[in-house]
Amino acid sequence: MVRQAYEKLDKIIEEYMRFYYTDNFDENDLEKSQIVSNEKISFEHPVFNDVEGSLTNSTISKRNFQHKISLETIQNKYDLYFYDCNLGYIDNFIMSLDKNILVITSYNSENAISVWNLSKGQMVAKFIGHQAYISCMTMSKNNNFIISGSGSYISKADSTVRVWNLAKKCQEIVFTGHSDRVSSVSITDNNVFIISGSNDKTIRLWNLITKNQEHIILCENNAYPLTITKNNHFIVSKALNEPLIIFNPKDKQIKALIRAQKMLIENISVTKSGRFLVSVTDNKIMVIVLPKNHKGISKSTCDNLLASNSSGYKRVLWNLLKKKHKFETKQHFSGINSIVLTSDKKFAVTGSSDKTVRIWDLNKKIQVGYFNNHTSIVKSVDITSDDKYAVSGSIDKTVRIWDLTEKKQVEVLYGHETAVNFVSITSDNQYFSLSETELILWDLKLKSILKQIPIHKIHTVSKDDTYCVTSNGKCLLVWNLLTKQKTLEFKGHTDIINCAAISNDNSFIASGSSDTTIRILDLQEKHQKSNINRHKRSITDIIITNDNHSIVSRSEDKTIRIWNLIRSKREKLQKAVFEGNFYYKNEFIVLENNIFIVSISYDGYSLNVYNTLEKSQEIVFESDIKIKTIKITKNSHFIILVSETDIKIWNFVDKKIEVVYENKFSMIKNAFITPLKKFLIVEFYKNVQVLDLEEKNVEVVIETSDNICLTGFEVSQLENKIYFSTGFGISVYNIDEKTLKHEIFFDKNFEELYNSDPVYEEKLFPKIRNID
Repeated sequence: MVRQAYEKLDKIIEEYMRFYYTDNFDENDLEKSQIVSNEKISFEHPVFNDVEGSLTNSTISKRNFQHKISLETIQNKYDLYFYDCNLGYIDNFIMSLDKNILVITSYNSENAISVWNLSKGQMVAKFIGHQAYISCMTMSKNNNFIISGSGSYISKADSTVRVWNLAKKCQEIVFTGHSDRVSSVSITDNNVFIISGSNDKTIRLWNLITKNQEHIILCENNAYPLTITKNNHFIVSKALNEPLIIFNPKDKQIKALIRAQKMLIENISVTKSGRFLVSVTDNKIMVIVLPKNHKGISKSTCDNLLASNSSGYKRVLWNLLKKKHKFETKQHFSGINSIVLTSDKKFAVTGSSDKTVRIWDLNKKIQVGYFNNHTSIVKSVDITSDDKYAVSGSIDKTVRIWDLTEKKQVEVLYGHETAVNFVSITSDNQYFSLSETELILWDLKLKSILKQIPIHKIHTVSKDDTYCVTSNGKCLLVWNLLTKQKTLEFKGHTDIINCAAISNDNSFIASGSSDTTIRILDLQEKHQKSNINRHKRSITDIIITNDNHSIVSRSEDKTIRIWNLIRSKREKLQKAVFEGNFYYKNEFIVLENNIFIVSISYDGYSLNVYNTLEKSQEIVFESDIKIKTIKITKNSHFIILVSETDIKIWNFVDKKIEVVYENKFSMIKNAFITPLKKFLIVEFYKNVQVLDLEEKNVEVVIETSDNICLTGFEVSQLENKIYFSTGFGISVYNIDEKTLKHEIFFDKNFEELYNSDPVYEEKLFPKIRNID
């Protein structure tokens, strides 16, 4: 997920840096370098907080304390001056547990690792040996060893794992065996085993004492070791789309495979004692008991674990050895929407649809705290870094602070206009909450609002990919995608803007609002041309015809209306009106100034089209399988038919099935087709999937953190690009390059927050999860 997104971005950066440090170019390199030099691209390096082995907020992998940081930031924070002229721009760093040793890797020609003593304020060692980009790094708990992995996306040179001795200041071991880029490394607490995951689809176990490779775990996809238990008895690993692996390094055996056949393993963490593996799935907390020694877990036990889970809203602790419930509680009377663990992993705090926040002692297996002050569903919870306070957000529009020690509410914060869907603690113990309309940054000490940032919604992107139209509440904004600047801001509407469209020639924009009006804006002269106020209720949809002569609008007053944009004095403004539930509830297509109403038949086995101009209806498609839902693509040329077993793409113009994509799909929110009909982009309620229509597979999944929703996405009509937003900026996913870039920020205040703390990018922006 997060890891995959940054790997793709690292690949681009690595290629650019290769040009930077190359002295002699061949003909192809020279041609490429000229293209690169003319591009204007800003890269952001990956940023993660210091976490111990855990997976939170729907992620399945994290780097070890690696930060997006500049030399100036480190100099100011630690009062250091980096005198190494070859250091370059810092890529990643790790810090020892005692905060005394800082280990840095950077983009430079040396592929070097620099070691700094923070108390002395000086560099004490530099390790040179890798022949390719250093892709991952970790440090032993006793500060004796640094372990690094390398490898390149461009070539497969130097896919090695190297061990560096900090005391002797030398390279101790070079482990060879991986045939592709090493993506992650870990070391056991007793400094005996090193575990590495690679893009060669293997997890490898190395013995630091014998200096040999001990074991290989073969995976079907790129592999990542996740965490190691404190007693070093178990390694918990995960490869993309594969079962969770519990592996014992002592006897070199896989002790268990936890398969998510019926449910998605969203969150996972190993407790500090190493006894429990905590997982969250939908409305259930699942705690797996790990034995005190490395024996006793069977594969069938773990397979039965998920198969035996009941569907009620409860938490179940299974004893894997005895194959029975160890404890079961039903204190939550409705769905668990959010869970967070304390830093020592001994306690869990949950928020539920039963309006309560509860604290659970995972060792004693009991509820130890209960807060019922919220008056509606609790959507999100989080805990401060010192484990003293919990913060919760609710549909009741409040943010509440709870003292976990005293077990009491200490503050109620008001300020949100709508339901609070998400809360999170920043690295400096400030925290922010998110509703559908705004983000509020709170000061934990002063209990006051520091910043309030509006949420934007993407409505449309121009046909030539020049403009993107967004709104926040009553305000309409236009962004230039080429210059990445705001070009127009319009505040004429008196209620929330629900929809907008831009003409094919970029001359004007039409917007529809809950104030019942349609506003026509001249994009070139930047002023309002007209105001249409014939609708009686909120406007939900708006379309501009291909010839730019008419506007079609649909409203909650159950009418579809056609408006003349270019008319003589004798012509009326309103060309036609169609009234009734039939027009309001069904999908509609606009082609050549004609409106077609598309509906599913009463029995669900045929597709009907009503021609409003000719006032005739015909059955255009009959199916053997019941049609669940239909969606119209933006250019009105295709109808997406979703059934229980497949998706069919019906060409409305040619009246034929173009593609049948066999798979089981849930209800979809939206659908687009890229140019040349190569990809189908489908928006579901929790993610966006890119389907390759030629290869008939899922190319990539775009997803967000829990309770963070997309506020709009559009697909380019020129290139294989997708424009996303979670409300704070425009992110662009390039399907061909498989890269996701956050290119435009809607608010300067938020951009400052984004650059100051990695939590904003990690929690609030869309991420890509590659499907190999």
